Amino acid sequence: MSERKKITIHATGCSLVDTIYQGISFTTKEFKDLMRTPDEPRGLAPGQLVFREDLEEISGMSLDEIVDRLNTHAVLPVKNIGGPAIVALIAVSQMLENEEVTISFSQFYGNDENGQFILKMLKNNAPNISISHYTEVQESTAGTIVLSDPDYDEGEGGGERTFINTIGSAGLFTSRDLPENFFSADMIVFGGTGLTPVIHETLTELLQKAYDNEAVTIVTTVYDFLNEKKSSGTHW
Repeated sequence: MSERKKITIHATGCSLVDTIYQGISFTTKEFKDLMRTPDEPRGLAPGQLVFREDLEEISGMSLDEIVDRLNTHAVLPVKNIGGPAIVALIAVSQMLENEEVTISFSQFYGNDENGQFILKMLKNNAPNISISHYTEVQESTAGTIVLSDPDYDEGEGGGERTFINTIGSAGLFTSRDLPENFFSADMIVFGGTGLTPVIHETLTELLQKAYDNEAVTIVTTVYDFLNEKKSSGTHW
């Protein structure tokens, strides 16, 4: 009987902290004052994502001030690890915990509380993921403020959420930061690169390189808000 081959999985892409605020009403004046309009498409919209820098610019407030203004009931938030890349890896690592598999993740995290939160979550929930190439940088960790209104649209479908994203450390990561052996894996995952801008811009050549190395390639998606923003209403 032949010996089973040890499978290697390498991944990069979106890893962030979701900070979730429950019970935020999208019908309040505070929320409506920050909603997008035909003349200002960078505002909040139920079910959509906006970028922190845009919302701060159009509102004249910091992110903390915006959240305090919207969080009218002073709800304490709940934090989760999020991002299509790292969440997919955690699921795979748990399913294959007793299998011969090596899993590695490459990305940046910030030198802040959220960065340490991600490391702790990985240690507790997926200790078999190698994070030797998950590197600390002098920037805030990528994160998303999740505003949840369970009563939106009369509670149909469980309500709705809206998202304020900080790209932060994920915006610094480039293909040059991938380890030399990244493309030697059996399976290569690019997850949610729409929120890791430089990797997203070079995704075609990265996929080609993975293909040339005969790797199975997987792209897990997130809506491409960055290119939609650049398109100004045209095709992209």
